[in-house]
Amino acid sequence: MNNAFVCDKNTTFNYVPGNREVIDQKHVRNIMNAMSKGEFIPPIIVDRKTNFVVDGQHRNEARMYLLKEGIVFELGVIYADFDNPLLAAIMYNNKRKEWRIASYVKAYIHDNRESYKLLHNFCATHGLFATGNKYKYSSAIILLTHMYDTAVVRNGDLVLTQEQCNNAEIVYNEIIALSKFINCITDKSVLKAWIAARAEIIKRINMQDYIMLAKNKLVPPASFRIAEWHNAFLKVLK
Repeated sequence: MNNAFVCDKNTTFNYVPGNREVIDQKHVRNIMNAMSKGEFIPPIIVDRKTNFVVDGQHRNEARMYLLKEGIVFELGVIYADFDNPLLAAIMYNNKRKEWRIASYVKAYIHDNRESYKLLHNFCATHGLFATGNKYKYSSAIILLTHMYDTAVVRNGDLVLTQEQCNNAEIVYNEIIALSKFINCITDKSVLKAWIAARAEIIKRINMQDYIMLAKNKLVPPASFRIAEWHNAFLKVLK
């Protein structure tokens, strides 16, 4: 099987600490069905030294279920040597749609990266980003770094300092005030528009005065287009 060994039924594989947990049971069942029919399933990739599954957690879960049920199947395993199995797992999963930003943040925290700890702590301690927003990390990154591309987070290249977190407090408090009459202020597009408009607004008016005006004069656009929200924020000053 393409230089892969067939998994021995008595072999137990471990999962990489910090890797995304196996949560898609529907995906596991689909793999089980394919394996039980004898369809080809790509081999799992395992770190030789630790026996950690670097790629193929769902396939291994399907394997374990089929073993318990006594169903005959064949699944290959490729053993390789990795300096850091967790970083290897991130690399293999980097293009998988089921890997959300939260999965990367959790993994890099486990890899002891301070910037990711700061990001997580900021979201956990600031209510608008704490719950109920599946885009909380990507929204918080906009606030903290003014970067709009989350690829830097997925690639492990996020650089975040405590000073940036402290500076973000000012803008966060403004967002708190705006959230009283803009319930979508933490939407990524709206937040991007606010960050851009804010740079122009503070040159012309005190922020407290602006918020008082916005409460009565801001007309939220019907869409979530950044340009329309940007213009709406600036129209408050006219």
